[in-house]
Amino acid sequence: MELKKIIKNTSYLATSKVVQFIIGVVKSKLGALFLGTTGIGIYNQVNYLTNMISQITLLSMNDGLVKQIAQNKEAPNFKETLKGLIKSYSILIIFSILLAFIVCIIFAKPLTIFFLGDYKYLDYYLWGIGSVPILIINSLSFALLKSHKATKAISRANIFSAIFSLCFFIPLVYFFSIKGAVISVAINFAIVLYINNYQARKLIINKVGIQFKELFTAKTEKKYSKELLTFALYGATSGLIYVGAESVSRSIVVNTIGIDKLGLYSPIAAWSGLLTGFILPAVQVYLYPRYSECKSNKEIAAILNDYLYLITFLIIPFVFIAIPFKDILIPLFYSKDFSEAGKYLPWHFIGIMFYMWWYILAIVLTPTGRIKIHGVFVTIMSIINVAIVYFLVPQLGLYGWMLKFIISPILFLFVYFFYLRAKISLVISTKNLMLMSYSIIFALFLIALNNFTVKYFLSFIFIGFSFLFLSKHEKEILFTKISQIFHSRNSKN
Repeated sequence: MELKKIIKNTSYLATSKVVQFIIGVVKSKLGALFLGTTGIGIYNQVNYLTNMISQITLLSMNDGLVKQIAQNKEAPNFKETLKGLIKSYSILIIFSILLAFIVCIIFAKPLTIFFLGDYKYLDYYLWGIGSVPILIINSLSFALLKSHKATKAISRANIFSAIFSLCFFIPLVYFFSIKGAVISVAINFAIVLYINNYQARKLIINKVGIQFKELFTAKTEKKYSKELLTFALYGATSGLIYVGAESVSRSIVVNTIGIDKLGLYSPIAAWSGLLTGFILPAVQVYLYPRYSECKSNKEIAAILNDYLYLITFLIIPFVFIAIPFKDILIPLFYSKDFSEAGKYLPWHFIGIMFYMWWYILAIVLTPTGRIKIHGVFVTIMSIINVAIVYFLVPQLGLYGWMLKFIISPILFLFVYFFYLRAKISLVISTKNLMLMSYSIIFALFLIALNNFTVKYFLSFIFIGFSFLFLSKHEKEILFTKISQIFHSRNSKN
């Protein structure tokens, strides 16, 4: 029953993320044609800068809010509790926004050079930080939807925002080049905010019966404010270190081998983003509140194994196709200027497999009250990432940047596994171990092959063999889901 719920909720968001990816590919193709590697590098950095500052500003309090709402939504006094939670969260993020803006304006020059490599890009930096409040305000609506596992609503927001953002992106890039691309970042965030806010009010706020004016007189409970501050402390320490480490790593690449090299790596980031971007948000949206509701370690371990199984099945076709077809796909969706990225893609995707397995384990800690140890692990991981980039990028160029995505996920997959085995008696099921081993061994085999014709043929053979791991019941669930999709399409026609 749990596996059915997992597949159902994941499929909603996965569909929207595929739509986002396709539109992202169109944007990337246009960006490659009109902006070049340097322009793409700046666009990606501004996108990253905006998301990074919003993460630092939120200090993980949005995760705390999701946990609190999920744990209290069945309570008889939920309306009063929810009003207090919204009020507490709103007060805290207002102060966070003001503090973030003051810091970003005071240190505008060094931060522009740090992220974009040259002070002449100050305008792009300012557009980036100007988008931050939009993202932060959106976090409240998103937390409300996420806490209620409203995957359909979140999926709709993703699809509509992607379509509308493309409509703005095309004329902005055509007429205003890089500046237009940067402005489109803010417009995209504004569209997401509007849609999420509308859906949160319709599906949750209005149903609960909360009026805006009631929030001013709402009573806040000390224990919830204290818990939000605990999440804020985590965000201010390990979360800040993680984001800071990523920023330092990117800065090392920009200042050592150039922002154009970071732009050259963007096809890999985009393709891996399809995998992580359409699966992991779906995982996080469903699993975070689900783990908050769990009553026993056995229940947590069972859900974890189900999701690990599902994730591995989703990884296999993506990785097995991307590795042999890399030299066809990259020029097709970008341009020949990005062909060099094909050297790094196969090994990067090996790292992505381990990263996604690690993520499934790591997401257990925060909603189950183990946020402090999670913070320690994330801090150590961040330090290792910076060390890898600092020592290897000057020596190996983009290969050093690539190794950051391989070494840490492999290492910390084992760290988190042994920790969870000790704390919740986690045991990875035999079928998971077999399927994970299969995906690694045959991905490496495809990398080792030099005959491209054989690679193309074997990739689909290996994908077909993976279905042999499915049980009869799992095959029934899969075929039922596929038949429902085709039935719904035929009924529409």
